[in-house]
Amino acid sequence: MDYASTVAITWQISMEKITNESAEQMFNMCAYFAPVKIPVDIFIRGNDGLPAELKSDITDDIARNDIIRDLTRYSLLSCENDSTFLSEENRVLYMHRLLQEVVQSNFQHNPQWLKQSLSVIYEAADWDERNKASIRAFRAESPHVIAIAEKSTATFTDKVRKGKIALLYNNSTLVLKILIFLLV
Repeated sequence: MDYASTVAITWQISMEKITNESAEQMFNMCAYFAPVKIPVDIFIRGNDGLPAELKSDITDDIARNDIIRDLTRYSLLSCENDSTFLSEENRVLYMHRLLQEVVQSNFQHNPQWLKQSLSVIYEAADWDERNKASIRAFRAESPHVIAIAEKSTATFTDKVRKGKIALLYNNSTLVLKILIFLLV
């Protein structure tokens, strides 16, 4: 048996133990983000792009803690505080790359969770190039924007999603130019 098969079986067993629908939804979306330092705050700020159940739970402190507890209890994700985030919610999540590949492969014929991830990142990624805190947020979020935009570019052909992808790339480019200017 290969390593990916072992991970897939372990993932399925762990997911069967999770009864919290919001935790399952957040986990499925995390599979499309970059694997490290996924800001929990990105789901709060992008909550207009979330499924109804998770949208309600992510803004409630107790429900959000339950989601993260469920996902870390079975080692599907790991979580830590990151003081570089200036928001109230400064926790970040980590998901193993191989686990991400297994989850993405499981949904390859149904891009529902990639659509949701694109919607979340599109809603949350609202940077202001004149605001230093906003530029810091960009630094932290840009790997996730790029990961989701790249996967979306390869998957979606409709004009609405292509427009969202183009805007994400455009905004990323603008803020990146400012960062380069500040470094020079």
